[in-house]
Amino acid sequence: MFIERMRRTFPGEMELTWNGKKELGDPKKELNVFRIFQECITNVIKHADADKIEINVENSEEHFLMHLKDNGKGLAVTEENYKFGLRNVKERAAFLKANLIFKNDNGTKITLTMD
Repeated sequence: MFIERMRRTFPGEMELTWNGKKELGDPKKELNVFRIFQECITNVIKHADADKIEINVENSEEHFLMHLKDNGKGLAVTEENYKFGLRNVKERAAFLKANLIFKNDNGTKITLTMD
């Protein structure tokens, strides 16, 4: 699993909580959610200087919710400083018709929600 590989490369603590179904029911949705998740984790490892990452996922028939929080230096996200990876995350979220929020709060919080 991806998380296990990331745990081997991330020197800090990585905590994953997953509630609900493991599948989204649509292979395209699953791939795009996985790629968003992958890019966010990779960015934390490369750029955040964090020593803790918390990931919480809720997946039910009604909605999908992913919260990713790190305790790193934070990310000033503006349209002007979107790099290739963040632009891809934004485009994938738009494809999914999902809501994507980046917030600085003692690190970075990323929330992805979709119905």
